[in-house]
Parts: sequence; C-alpha cells; structure tokens
Amino acid sequence: MQTCEKGLEGMSFDFSNLNKWEALLLDPLSEPTIEMSASWVQPMIITKDAFELRVPLGSRTTYFQGAELDTFADYGRDDGMTARLRKDGEIREAFSNRG
Repeated sequence: MQTCEKGLEGMSFDFSNLNKWEALLLDPLSEPTIEMSASWVQPMIITKDAFELRVPLGSRTTYFQGAELDTFADYGRDDGMTARLRKDGEIREAFSNRG
C-alpha cells in the first residue's frame, strides 16, 4: 500500500504492481484483472420508435402551481409544436423541425 502524505504527487498509478495497490476483486492465481459480479437487474429494452418519441403516447402534461406545461414528441404534430406553456391566461408555444 502507498501512503498519500504528499497527496497525489508521490503516488504511483501502476495498477499492475500489487505491492503498491491493494488487490480488490482479483483472482490471485492469474493476471491481475478485475472481475465484476453479474448484474441482478434485467436489461432495459427500448425500441427505436419509443426512444425517438421521448414522450409517452406522444404528449405529456405537467402541472405546476399556476401553470400547465404540455410537451409533445418531435414530429408528433403536423404544426411542429413541441411545447405549450399556459400560465395566468397567457399561452406560450415552442416549435421545432418546421420546414
């Protein structure tokens, strides 16, 4: 093990030298390699269409105190609207990908 009395200045970052680094998760009979345990969660599968949609079912409404935000998927509306904010009777709209 190394001491870090001088901070990182005197540290050796040769990870293959086990005299300077403590072996964690290493197989002592082979080359120093890190073995990671298998993941306990299932892989997440997202279709390309769902990923590009980015908004469940094409639109989402979020309510704030005194405001309402509608978010729409890109290319999900014919007019290109991607967001609409309603606050105190005022409506602001955001558009993108308009030709």
